[in-house]
Amino acid sequence: MKNMKKILALVVAVLMIAAMVPAMAAGHSSITINNAVKDHTYTAYRILAGDVANGKLSNVDWGNGITDAGKTALYTKYNLTGENQTAAKVADAIGTADADAIAFANTIGTNVTDGTAIKATADGQIKFENLDDGYYMIVDTWTGDTSAENGKDYTLARFMIQLAGTATVNNKADKPTVDKVIVEDSTDKKENTAQIGDTVNYKVTSKVPQYDGYKEYYMDFEDTMSKGLTFGNDVSVSIGGTTLATDAYTVTTTQAYDATNGTKFTIHLKDFVSRNYTVGADIVITYTGVINDNAVIGNEGNPNTIKLKYSNNPLHSGDGTPDNPDEDVVNGETPESTVKTFVTEIQLVKIDKADTTKKLAGAVFNVKGSTINKVLVTGDEFVADATGDYWKLKDNKGYTTKAPTDLTKDQYDSETQKYKKQAYATSSVQETANVDFEVVSGNDGIIKITGLKEGTYTFTEIQAPDGYNLLDAPITVTVSSNISTKEATAAFAWSATSEKVTVTDLGNGKFGFNVENGQGNTLPSTGGMGTTLFYIGGGILVLAAVILLVTKRRMSAND
Repeated sequence: MKNMKKILALVVAVLMIAAMVPAMAAGHSSITINNAVKDHTYTAYRILAGDVANGKLSNVDWGNGITDAGKTALYTKYNLTGENQTAAKVADAIGTADADAIAFANTIGTNVTDGTAIKATADGQIKFENLDDGYYMIVDTWTGDTSAENGKDYTLARFMIQLAGTATVNNKADKPTVDKVIVEDSTDKKENTAQIGDTVNYKVTSKVPQYDGYKEYYMDFEDTMSKGLTFGNDVSVSIGGTTLATDAYTVTTTQAYDATNGTKFTIHLKDFVSRNYTVGADIVITYTGVINDNAVIGNEGNPNTIKLKYSNNPLHSGDGTPDNPDEDVVNGETPESTVKTFVTEIQLVKIDKADTTKKLAGAVFNVKGSTINKVLVTGDEFVADATGDYWKLKDNKGYTTKAPTDLTKDQYDSETQKYKKQAYATSSVQETANVDFEVVSGNDGIIKITGLKEGTYTFTEIQAPDGYNLLDAPITVTVSSNISTKEATAAFAWSATSEKVTVTDLGNGKFGFNVENGQGNTLPSTGGMGTTLFYIGGGILVLAAVILLVTKRRMSAND
């Protein structure tokens, strides 16, 4: 009897062990994900349950990873009604192509539940282990810090896996990038120098990312032009070397220009999926900006910044129209790409040679540059005005308060046109390349030329202040920068030199120099005609003396 009890106990134990074997075997599968991205959480949802053998799923039933709403969406997609609304019928209808798996996942969307999640703590590989057999959908979510710099620069991936013991998947999420350059003389630059009125040519580049599996895919290039730049409204877009028709994108000004914040606009590339762009093809966007009167002078520069917002969630297509999705669809965001254009100024101060603290007004300078489009001038100018007190002399001889006479009129630019002297008050002077203009030192002795680029600038004094000698030669100042030689991470810097004067760095990329005028023995030309009248008067006296001498000799001869 005792032996019989031992035998029965042994049989029961064997049966219990045998009963446990299938349950243990059910959790033998695994999924390995290569190229997992740090701070992304990957969640495996068991959509279909069953037994995997020889790469096939049998005894199909619904897994615990799909909601009733997800099941209903699949029944609708595959036109299953009545008694055909089963997991097995859905499995039969899926198909075997990649596109079939993508369509299956898109239909389920976010109707998933009860998944197994693993967060990647570093770029590399993660592994789901001890999974029950079945058909899994793996959803990628961003769980990093979105408040951190570049916290939105991510792309989500999505996988569909039919387990066959062990499965390995390569993460194919493709995160786009954007870059901006200035194109100058057929060369791409991150920085350049320009002057007011110059046109700056911009080029933005990216590539068509991997958008397989998306219902819709969009890119928004958001540009910010600082206050010193005026948008040219001349956007052109090409993909793969082909210029897009304007119905493939929109350009929308999101902030009209103002002198504080500049301009903001968005270039929206419409749905890639419906247009079937080639993955990896170059995206090139070009447009221009013009340096305007609000340009920042000096080392700070005038930036133009762009960032790219892009579709990054293949499970979400949004509620907007196909060409203009809602904000949730285009919510990946790259770091900004920035270029800068630098502008400088030169300040001339007219001083007394003997007393350098004394500033001299009324010096007229002709200014000529190797490149001049438009500059802002602080100083005085002569303008035509019938109520003025000045006349203009010919041959760049300056201005005079002496009215023309019959004897002197040939030395005047006009007998009738009068001029008045007034302050520029930082008004604009429109010029074209290599054209000169005149400016007069004000009561503070200052002439300031703002809005210049690298180049050579010549200051020629054509009229000295009252009682002072005219300079005997022009002053040439050469302005340069370190753009062509500096390292990419080095700070931008201006420099300026001259052979005749000492050029001083006034700080923040602005330069100045003093011009001395002396008083001496040279007869003044102030008043316009003093020297000329002296010569004329002297000539008359000489002539009278000659006549008197000849007359006297004749009288002596007669005697």
